[in-house]
Amino acid sequence: MTNHFAKLTWALVLTGCGIEVGNPGNKGGTTPTTGSINISFAKEWMAASESISLNIAGLDLLEGTDDTVVTSLDAAVPQVDLLGLTDTSAEETLVANSTEVPIGVYDRIVVRLGKEKPIRYRGRDGGERDVKLDSSVASSFYVVQSFEVEEGKTTSVVVSLDPYSSLKSNEDGSGFVFKPRGGSRLKDKGVRYEGRTNVADAEWLCAYSYALKLPQAPGPEKRRALNKKGAKSAPGPQLDGRKTFGANTDVVKDMTTNCENAYAKVPVIEGKYQLRHLTPGSYALRFFKGDGSYEDAATDITLGLSLTEP
Repeated sequence: MTNHFAKLTWALVLTGCGIEVGNPGNKGGTTPTTGSINISFAKEWMAASESISLNIAGLDLLEGTDDTVVTSLDAAVPQVDLLGLTDTSAEETLVANSTEVPIGVYDRIVVRLGKEKPIRYRGRDGGERDVKLDSSVASSFYVVQSFEVEEGKTTSVVVSLDPYSSLKSNEDGSGFVFKPRGGSRLKDKGVRYEGRTNVADAEWLCAYSYALKLPQAPGPEKRRALNKKGAKSAPGPQLDGRKTFGANTDVVKDMTTNCENAYAKVPVIEGKYQLRHLTPGSYALRFFKGDGSYEDAATDITLGLSLTEP
């Protein structure tokens, strides 16, 4: 088993409000060249009335393992709901954008959380729940990913947290703890799968990935000197990545709805399910019933960029 997120590296360019940038360095005193960035957060399929919202203050873009800020982006929205996906809603929420990001290669995206109620959870009954961030996540976390910002181009990146795997109930039942888990991708590199199951009383679907097709990171020839601002970011812990396997014979499915080994976990609502924000590759499906038992789908699914529906 490998940690999928640690392997995720994408080529990207991203666009602009509330940005502070460093001078990337240039020859002959010419105006520094820039590219554009859009960073969105994914929405996932939900049960009625549920909501898991993050209070995001802003994002930092860093180079390598150096915590010195190169580019800082203010959040375009005060909160982002990680659920809220319906048949008619947009699949992502734009969180930060800029048209003035110095060209070059970046390696990490730091998500800075707001100080007041950084995480909120509303249950299926519409009631607010007591939820706290995991003790390792004081005020921020970061996504490991190498990407290139190119002159005059715009590329959109989607940070895709797995809300149901990130949210865990306390052992004493007193509330919930949220430890972010997920990954990221280029907006045009994601795939989805939706359908219906005949498994009676199915409540959850856990999808187990293998043989994923990952893009290559920008090569060393793409790197250039980035003039850093001097201010230090507080990146916090690395985002826990989604699990993946090398081949279908390596897949280890969970026995409970914790779905620790799954790439994605979504609710089944009246027999219907939607898996969004997937990476091209193959997936084995396991349906969990209300009594804790489970049934596996008879066949695995394989998704490529040309396949967006069953």
